[in-house]
Amino acid sequence: MSPTCPLEFSSFVIDESHSHVSLFFKQYQASDWSLYNFCVWMRAVESNFNKVKQKWQSNLNLIKDLNIPRDLKRHVGELIEYSKKASKATVKEAFNSQPSSSSQTIIMHQPTINAMNFNSEITTFSATADNENQGQQQQEDELIHTNKFAVNPSLRSLYGYIYKLHQGKSVNMNNATKFCGDTLHDKLYKHCIELMKKYNSLTKQEVSCLHGTLSGIVNMLNKGDHNLMNLIPNSTLSEVNCIAKGIVDIEQERVVEVLNSLHKVYLDRGVQGVRVESTMKKATIISQGGVKAETTIEYKVYEIMEVIINELEYGNWSTSSKSETDCLFYWKKVFDIIFRTSNDSQQVHLSVGELTSTATKFERIINEYEFGETNKNVSGRKIDLLFQTITVNVQNKPKIFDLSSVEFKKMGSDDNYLSLQQNKNIRTMKSVLGSLLATVNQMDVVLGIDITGVSGYMFAVLPYEGVTFATNVTKNETVFLPVNKYDLNDFFDKKKYVLPLLFTYKDIIMKQAQAIDMHCREAVRERSVDYESLRLPEYQLPPTLYSPKR
Repeated sequence: MSPTCPLEFSSFVIDESHSHVSLFFKQYQASDWSLYNFCVWMRAVESNFNKVKQKWQSNLNLIKDLNIPRDLKRHVGELIEYSKKASKATVKEAFNSQPSSSSQTIIMHQPTINAMNFNSEITTFSATADNENQGQQQQEDELIHTNKFAVNPSLRSLYGYIYKLHQGKSVNMNNATKFCGDTLHDKLYKHCIELMKKYNSLTKQEVSCLHGTLSGIVNMLNKGDHNLMNLIPNSTLSEVNCIAKGIVDIEQERVVEVLNSLHKVYLDRGVQGVRVESTMKKATIISQGGVKAETTIEYKVYEIMEVIINELEYGNWSTSSKSETDCLFYWKKVFDIIFRTSNDSQQVHLSVGELTSTATKFERIINEYEFGETNKNVSGRKIDLLFQTITVNVQNKPKIFDLSSVEFKKMGSDDNYLSLQQNKNIRTMKSVLGSLLATVNQMDVVLGIDITGVSGYMFAVLPYEGVTFATNVTKNETVFLPVNKYDLNDFFDKKKYVLPLLFTYKDIIMKQAQAIDMHCREAVRERSVDYESLRLPEYQLPPTLYSPKR
């Protein structure tokens, strides 16, 4: 396991006078000097893992040469050696050891990366094993109380175990630290421990849910872990739902107005009437609106209705041979129209063909380096349809940010498969949120979409009290595109929900893209010498676990 900082030096920071040492080690406590935390801190500046690792190691070597306490110097040396071994030997040794029979360590909370932002109180706690026959002397162990909003790093301490379980090796979960706190993070930690004790009997769906929980995620969607949901207070679930619903509570009066007029045309003159009306209205807008007429909301709605009418009449959706790709490209036509902007706006790019996500690659590389067999040739998750924006990093070089993921499943997919895909997409969006938070501190939610055939749902991923929640943004409404006249009737009947929701989705993503670009370009302007002039992220999400590389 990763070396543990001696308790008496857990709050130690490097003095500001040591200008050659990174600002990270001056603002974060010694207990938080891990490679993972340093990578997160550097995330907005440098995406090359090897460069970040080398910078972390060189800083540790500098610190080791400073006049610091001997035990702390030993801890720094252990971190350096641990990084060179990539933790393989250390993890193996830890799993082969037996738990102490004399006592068990019970900890409320470990020191956190956000400890500098919260008041903490260190006390002592005496605990002995239940086995009275041992007659062992009572021992004192540390209790560290932290604010419930602080990020608890305990879940990452379980990643070494889950990697070994994934490899088919046996582990002793009694070796894992016992937490007696009652924060949301503690509830997730304890739930993971119980599931990992019976790992070999878990179904694929249960393992997928476990990966989500190990990522600090509470899945409130219909295919989540219901046993975990029972551990979360109802008041918390209600508050998270209210937050999510408020995110998309945006009026789209212009969209609804156009749909109202087309609905009347449809009732009077049918599908061909809608086609003719849409074509004529588009021509009128272009003649009156100039070169940017195609970016107006009204023009977009009319063009979307033309796409829908074409699919109804010529798409041959009545057959069962329609593939996942057919559904994807139907949706892409609509998204291309909705996200069409003028050249003077910050651009959002739609990519299809299972493009690799940059946000997920970041976390997978670190996980594989620390817990896996290799960190070479590690790629991010492949996404069916990915929204991205391109801006610049602090060195004024191009930098890509993932914004939202849309995953497609073919019609007729069974519930078990849908459950697996849902959990994957939620973890993807949680990585996206982490990436954006590392750059823009005010970014408090991301949106994703899961689609089966041509219908699906939109969900929000948002941080709450140190963990991450995934929840529907609408109560019972689905997002869908019509493939027959019955769908079209329903589409018009729900004119206040379906298409307006998609336009709101666009508005939120475009706003995020603009905020990212503005923040990144401000960082370039404010950079005096190097990245040390950047502000530190104010909020840190728990890490994200992806299936270990085989």
